Amino acid sequence: MLRARVDRHKCVGAGNCITIAPTAFDWVEGDFAKADVLEVTTVEEEQLREAALSCPTQAIVVEEVDELLPWQLRGKAAPARVQKTFMFTDIVKSTNLVEALGDEAWQGVLRWHDDTLRSQFAAHRGDEVTATGDGFFVAFESPDEALACAVAIQRQLAAHRKTAGFAPPVRIGVHAAGATQVGR
Repeated sequence: MLRARVDRHKCVGAGNCITIAPTAFDWVEGDFAKADVLEVTTVEEEQLREAALSCPTQAIVVEEVDELLPWQLRGKAAPARVQKTFMFTDIVKSTNLVEALGDEAWQGVLRWHDDTLRSQFAAHRGDEVTATGDGFFVAFESPDEALACAVAIQRQLAAHRKTAGFAPPVRIGVHAAGATQVGR
């Protein structure tokens, strides 16, 4: 079985795919400069591949999708979706700080930042998903834990500014949503 998708960032609306396979592709409603997939089962595989190859920016991706038979699905539970709260942190204008402080001093600030935030993540039961260089992506079991952590981080930064004279400004965003863990 084939599946097709259009990378909207690459699509320039040439319309070749619509000309070749009009039942599989059409213009995005309200945006005639972009094409989208309608229904790939309405065309032959060869016609679908031809439509994808006709795209001048290679915005159409055609993929083989293996379908599992009912007997292959037995005993395979779908991954559980759980409610999580995600925190994203970022040092404000970190590039400017690196230029102002120099690489050596910046490394010291970054170490302090990382240690400080990681201690708060641990204290509030946050699970570090990834570090982004000057920020973090962290998962929490509840919004209360994430918000308490965000407040604690900002308080610790403010206290450090009072005693040491400087702490990097840190922007924090929090988002709650259903999530499915993949990997790890």
